[in-house]
Amino acid sequence: VNQISNLLVTMARNVVLTLHPESDAVVKTVCGGWEAQRSPDGATKVNLGTLQFGQSKDVVLRMSSLPASGPFLRATVDYCPLRGGARKVEATAEAGDAKGAMAVEPHRCRALAVEALCKTVEIAGSDGDETRLAETRELLSGAIEQIKASPAA
Repeated sequence: VNQISNLLVTMARNVVLTLHPESDAVVKTVCGGWEAQRSPDGATKVNLGTLQFGQSKDVVLRMSSLPASGPFLRATVDYCPLRGGARKVEATAEAGDAKGAMAVEPHRCRALAVEALCKTVEIAGSDGDETRLAETRELLSGAIEQIKASPAA
């Protein structure tokens, strides 16, 4: 029954987000635990897996060298719907959109929390000595302070 219900709500599979920086912009980091692959041409690919109807998957980026105005990032999403062939959707991000930056802030905070928790689990799984435990406390405290300082908090 679970497999049938999963098929009924699945919108697309093999969803891949490709980020193409423009105007000398650089994608420094893909935040929130997503695995990213960089290509020699500067593009960054993020495998988003399967997408269900009504589901969103948020990808937060740290970027540098953004222009004061104009487009700085072109994003393409390649996916395979359950019926039909492969499809592609494209969008562009433009600099100077303060409203858009505030909309991203809660997702940035969530990405900070995810990264801190993933790193904590990684450290705890290593050897668990007292020094490493202090490191995890410091890591989590730092993430909490950054989130508290956010305008979205």
